[in-house]
Amino acid sequence: CFFDEISTAAPSTQRALLRVIHERVVGDLALGREVRMVAAANPAEMAAGGWDLTAPLANRFLHLDWKVDPGIVAAGMTGRWPDPLPLDIDARWEEHQPYHAAVVSGFLTARPELAHQLPTDPASAGRGWPSPRSWESVIRVLAACDGSGIGMEARLGLVAGLVGDGAALEFARYERDLDLPDPEALLADPTSYVRPTRDDQVHATIAAVASAVHRNLTPERWTSAMEVFSKVAESGTVDIAALGVRSAAPLRPRDAVIPPSLMVFGEILVAAGVLAAAEPRPTTAKAKAKVLR
Repeated sequence: CFFDEISTAAPSTQRALLRVIHERVVGDLALGREVRMVAAANPAEMAAGGWDLTAPLANRFLHLDWKVDPGIVAAGMTGRWPDPLPLDIDARWEEHQPYHAAVVSGFLTARPELAHQLPTDPASAGRGWPSPRSWESVIRVLAACDGSGIGMEARLGLVAGLVGDGAALEFARYERDLDLPDPEALLADPTSYVRPTRDDQVHATIAAVASAVHRNLTPERWTSAMEVFSKVAESGTVDIAALGVRSAAPLRPRDAVIPPSLMVFGEILVAAGVLAAAEPRPTTAKAKAKVLR
């Protein structure tokens, strides 16, 4: 669905467009999830009767500056427009999302002021800016990049188009210096957990494990995740480990074992409905094999 010259739409029209972009509804017509929303515009100062995009509308797009290639235009005038290069994205690209969700989570833990930072001037507010919505889009975009072999320069441009240049550069530096363990390796062997040096790295590790379990939930993987969270708590970061327990505990499959070491989070397990308030809590290695109802 292509919106041309969107910067000629007055703010009142842009408000009406929010429902089309966000809810994919046009009047009585519901568009399918496979419909993609694309817009084009000249900068407001160059458009006829132009307006800056309102911040809510701008925050729903990934913004790219399109540079005209004179050679392509010259060739096109004689009917030789080149075919666009196809973008080959791995059909399983979404499997890369847990890792990037963990990285973004760790970054926002370290830089909480960038979780939501609405620009103060209209021109900047009409481009990409940091918000929970745009950071969620960053996760999906980077996962798609992993599934298509897109290079670092293009990745940075895509992230900047979602959250702005400043936040994108800070995120790129953070991502470059971050060294996270593979969440699948931790799920395969929870005892291999070694506490990172920084709390934001611990947070990112917890988020990676929780996200991996969300994506592929089995009784064995749920129990392994809880054992990882127990190891995190034992290393001295109980408060961060509790975040992972709160996220994953309600997902517990019927046959999943509650590790005895997790009982330090008994109140969280009760609140999540995983453990009854009056239910005996396992305290011995023998109880580890017991499946609690």
